[in-house]
Amino acid sequence: MSPEASRFYGSTRREDGSYSMNRVAGGVAVIPIIGTLVNRGAWIGTSSGLVSYEGIGAQIREAAADPAVTSVILDIDTPGGEAGGITGLAGQIAALAKSKRVVAVVNDTACSGGYWIASAADEIVVSETSVVGSIGVLMLHINRAGEMQQKGWAPTFIHAGAHKVDGHSLGPLPDGVRADVQQSIDALYDRFVTAVGAGRGAKFSADQARATEARVFQGQAAIAAGLADRFGTFESVLSELQSRRTNPGARQSRGTRMETQNQPGVDAGITQAQMDAAVSTARAEGAKAERTRISTIMDSDAAKDRPAAARHVALNSEMTADAAATFLAGLPMEAKGGYRTIEQRAAEQVEAGGDGTSAEAAAKDSLTAAAGAAAHSKSIDKINAMRGGA
Repeated sequence: MSPEASRFYGSTRREDGSYSMNRVAGGVAVIPIIGTLVNRGAWIGTSSGLVSYEGIGAQIREAAADPAVTSVILDIDTPGGEAGGITGLAGQIAALAKSKRVVAVVNDTACSGGYWIASAADEIVVSETSVVGSIGVLMLHINRAGEMQQKGWAPTFIHAGAHKVDGHSLGPLPDGVRADVQQSIDALYDRFVTAVGAGRGAKFSADQARATEARVFQGQAAIAAGLADRFGTFESVLSELQSRRTNPGARQSRGTRMETQNQPGVDAGITQAQMDAAVSTARAEGAKAERTRISTIMDSDAAKDRPAAARHVALNSEMTADAAATFLAGLPMEAKGGYRTIEQRAAEQVEAGGDGTSAEAAAKDSLTAAAGAAAHSKSIDKINAMRGGA
């Protein structure tokens, strides 16, 4: 049971305060697939040594529906496991890969069912020690007849239906039953190699998958054989996907290294001239809308008694006209006549280093000085009274 190293990246808390099943770091959802694979079991995980298709599927669905998630890392470390349920999960991953980039990081084993899951991703990234492959199907039958005989036990099955106890372990496997089981194994194997071929595309066909005869491949051998795409680490892939989110011009096809293409017109299927014209039109429409917003705020009823505040809101905020009108209506009305100009205010002030003021300023200064003297005298009288004399 290996620890989930990816638990140290991202957070399950969304920007709106709610929580998600997936850890998300910079728009990248991380889905750990660690342990032996089983069909059911919801949130059993590395603490039990098991991971369920049921739980992984729920995380895949959430990542697909979450607009904040732009890509997904499958953090895989599993030797494989149960066949039941894996086809549905692989289908979910393939469907997700049509709308969001999915990268399987083999850290450090993806064998059997683990490789089936990985092959549904857009890309498989391995380390030099990663082990992948084991594309095959296995069923074990144990004949415990000798054990029963040693214990003196002679079991007897009482049943209806000729094939009800086919494959039981208390006796040898009859040839007819073995042939039926082999047929089921072969059918599942066909689905396995077909799914791998569909997921890997031209890099690794169904025939090539079959030709491996369930061998495992490590590191460079896996890349050379087409089972993996390149070397990388969890951290490097996370950084690449986060960079891709902030650079919409980055593009990548299945199984290829990311390359930045600063040609959005090519990706969108239009010419650069068409792109430039669209940008120019968008800018003109944006400027027109802004002018309309400003004039609507300035002409509103709430702005008539609050012209200075209205001007500030219109020019220095992004409030809509309706929001601005509501905001202004809650402010006190400004003094009639509005704010004085810089020239008017300057005429009332003493110049730095000067010895005179305007008549209005002088009058105001006289009134201020007289009021100050009266207040000072009154304060002295009050203090003397409290002390009992001068």
